[in-house]
Amino acid sequence: MGGPSLWDLPPELYGTLASFLDLSSLIALSQSSSASRHLVLDHLAPSHIRSRAHIPTPDRLRLINQCKWLGHIDRNFTQARMSGFSLPISAPLVGDSTRVVPAHHKSRNAFEMPCFRLWVSNPETRNWRCLVTSRRSTLQLWHVGAPGSRAELAPVPMAPNIVQAGGASAASSSSRLDINDDITSIILASGPDGALGSTDLIIARLSGLMQRIRIEEPSWHATQRRWIPGRFVEVAQYSPAHSTTPTANSTTSTIVQSISSGKGLLISASTRKPRPSVTPQRSDNVTRVATPIPEIDRIALSEAVKRSRRVIDASTSHWITIHFLISPWLEPLRQELPTKPWSTLMIPSSNDLVVGSSGYSPLSLGTLTPTSCSPLRPIGIPLSRPSSIYSLASPTPLSPLLNPAHTVLSAYYNSSILIHDLRLPNYQSQVFKLEDPWSDDPAYSVACGGAAGAWVAGGSARNASIRLWDLRSSTSRALSLISTTAPPTNDHQSDSSSTSTPPATRSIRHRDLDLPNPSTKAQGLTLFSPHRDDSPIYALEFKLSRLWACTDKRIVGIDWDRVEGDRGRGLVRWEGVGYYEFGDEEGEPGKFRMSW
Repeated sequence: MGGPSLWDLPPELYGTLASFLDLSSLIALSQSSSASRHLVLDHLAPSHIRSRAHIPTPDRLRLINQCKWLGHIDRNFTQARMSGFSLPISAPLVGDSTRVVPAHHKSRNAFEMPCFRLWVSNPETRNWRCLVTSRRSTLQLWHVGAPGSRAELAPVPMAPNIVQAGGASAASSSSRLDINDDITSIILASGPDGALGSTDLIIARLSGLMQRIRIEEPSWHATQRRWIPGRFVEVAQYSPAHSTTPTANSTTSTIVQSISSGKGLLISASTRKPRPSVTPQRSDNVTRVATPIPEIDRIALSEAVKRSRRVIDASTSHWITIHFLISPWLEPLRQELPTKPWSTLMIPSSNDLVVGSSGYSPLSLGTLTPTSCSPLRPIGIPLSRPSSIYSLASPTPLSPLLNPAHTVLSAYYNSSILIHDLRLPNYQSQVFKLEDPWSDDPAYSVACGGAAGAWVAGGSARNASIRLWDLRSSTSRALSLISTTAPPTNDHQSDSSSTSTPPATRSIRHRDLDLPNPSTKAQGLTLFSPHRDDSPIYALEFKLSRLWACTDKRIVGIDWDRVEGDRGRGLVRWEGVGYYEFGDEEGEPGKFRMSW
């Protein structure tokens, strides 16, 4: 009773106290009151960072930047909660020395869906040294250095407009592209064998048009003794409609939600809905006459709203379209979908098509043939509440999963990432579940790769945060939860083929995912984009030791170096987290920044 409070302690004891606290405890303490916040930022945080740095006299600039990083986390409560389970990174991702260069000029009421794709100029050598980004309705090409180097991310001089194969501009063709027709997705065209057979890109636009783009790199003109800028050449067009000619119906609009490619096929998931009615604007010269407001019947208004929703739902349709890449003039195959699709994935090693949509069983699986597509069947445990799958990915062949060729990862709106084995029965296909215990932000994107193909990255829908898990250390129930319970009963989505409930036992596959040492704790990691971007992570892609991410303002490249003296074990050096920035103006080079 009446003991001294924390604020009454001598300042020299704060260093000893901070050595027994971790970052999550400091953040929790700073959120309790304003006095606690000042205590943490002024005394406990510097002592904590000094003890974590393991150096008696840390560099002053480094210490100041780390204190600012902790202060930034404290000012953003959502990010602070997500940083609670992060590994102690000695290198802040936010600093005053960085240069903010926006990748997109924001405008009011404008659609912006930035996307990117790593591009290889030679499929045989697999030399991934270029990156293609979209900027509204145009494309940009960037050259990057080798992994582990500090080379600059420099823009490649390219012609500003997409041209047709004959040399004319695609904007001047009969299908006149609107300058506001933003690019919504970029993928690589695959060969007939399912592998990367060409260097062409497939892009989807907001209007529903899909184009096959061939990249011609800059060349040296010997006669004029100068470099000729490269070009983006359109070699084919694909439409999500019944025919290859875009529909001219002005009452409806078609949006391509997702595209994927495999074995010489192009799969697109589309939605057609009525266009919003345009209300005529009132002229300023018209004399306004005051009229009495009629009495509103709430019951009639409610019925009108329900009736209008039924009309909109009845006029909205969803489907998947299958094109032949080498024959864009052929009539595409089309299959209706009951709910709105968000993502598609063609399994490279098989003819399986995975579709992520909305509902109680949002994950569906179908089989493709050269002339048809089997009806999609739901897989996985039905959810107790409806959700949506925003992104799908397949692991690399080197993944520690038992059969990566038939495994799919899905990012759900309920913030979880599920791993399904397509060989198992429908109700048992879910074999792994990854969750962030500190945040319930929706998962917007997902990717798998990295060292030994064991890293799973999930892009959050807020605060430009990236969640990372290592499948090789997956015994922590807080970060990685293996589904061992029976699927819940759900009247909304039920599998008619299943007559009994599977027992709540662990399969052989579940046990193989465990580590030999049950006491080993999984290490989760949350990374944030520089400059405190408040946008989703629209896309993720692993390549070698790098993880690429895309926000609405920048392309972020995260690189992990090997620890010095690890003798080739490939340990992660956490302080080697860096990112890329690229210039906004033409000819302005980008910069590659490491943390220290």
